[in-house]
Amino acid sequence: MLQRRVDMIVPMQQELNPNSYGVQMQEFAVELTDCYSCLFDLQLEDLQSGRVKKSKKAYEKLNKQARLCIENTKYVTDIVYKSDDKFDYLQAVLNMELQSATKWTKIIEGDMKSMLKNMQESLDCYERSRKFVNDYKKDKGFTSDEQLTKDQLT
Repeated sequence: MLQRRVDMIVPMQQELNPNSYGVQMQEFAVELTDCYSCLFDLQLEDLQSGRVKKSKKAYEKLNKQARLCIENTKYVTDIVYKSDDKFDYLQAVLNMELQSATKWTKIIEGDMKSMLKNMQESLDCYERSRKFVNDYKKDKGFTSDEQLTKDQLT
């Protein structure tokens, strides 16, 4: 089902002009982020449970899902961070950044230098999230974390 969603969205995304269909492109990217994240989680579970044999090909497929999730997240967040109404998307941006952060740490690569680079990318996602929340609090005039209620985050 998830792969079907991807197979339907990707061709449309590739055909549309982002200058004319910006909102639709963002919606496609959000949907693809969710699909690729779920596909990654399912494939990781299959590998960990032994339902799928651990192989170089299986890990390459897993890494590809993670990178596609990250790529679509970046597409959306780059646009949102620059928009005037960026704080209207607080919860969505945080969810996407956190998905990317976890994917960066789960990409399996053979050398320590690449793994450290991925860990730094993950940390950068968390830092952007922290900064975004702090900017949100400043914009809304909050002076303490206690003023930030659950209702304001949903």
